[in-house]
Amino acid sequence: MDKRNREKYSRIINAGVNIFMRKGFYQTTVEEVAREAGVGKGTVYNYFANKEALFLAIIDDGIENLVNYVEESRDKNTDPRAQLQQAIRAVLDFFAHHREFCIFLVREHFSYSHSLRDQVEKFHQQHNAIFRDILEQCKEKGLFDLEYLDTLTAGITGAVFSSAFYWFMFREEFPVNKIYQTIEEMFFNNLFGE
Repeated sequence: MDKRNREKYSRIINAGVNIFMRKGFYQTTVEEVAREAGVGKGTVYNYFANKEALFLAIIDDGIENLVNYVEESRDKNTDPRAQLQQAIRAVLDFFAHHREFCIFLVREHFSYSHSLRDQVEKFHQQHNAIFRDILEQCKEKGLFDLEYLDTLTAGITGAVFSSAFYWFMFREEFPVNKIYQTIEEMFFNNLFGE
């Protein structure tokens, strides 16, 4: 996709996030997304076959951006404890910089419709793979002796996402620096005995 088309695509995706976040899937129209993106309705259909295709593309695009951001934020040459800390911070940093998308993602994830099954599974596979890789390194280095890494991975990602959800809803009561500190203390103190 050339630069001009990529720019239009991004505007449509961003407009879709904003409208879907405010109104939900069923109340949103392609015309509203086109208007907010500053393009014609036909332009939206040049990129997406229908509203559902746009909706699913928004989720795919966001998941890819999140996973890439987390991967690029961690230094694979450092101690796995530092990588775990980097990955947790990267997820929360991504949420801080893409708040609208993340509210949209969390809401759609919790409402979980059958049409989102593939996206939800893809998200969990890609996102959890990062944390599982780090935890496997920790186990190999003898930093802990837990057998069920899938459960631990789910616990870490669940804590990060639940905390982010409360942060979105109650920013004053749950400032992000407190979330960083609480998650890190919870896992680092209990997991690594620090």
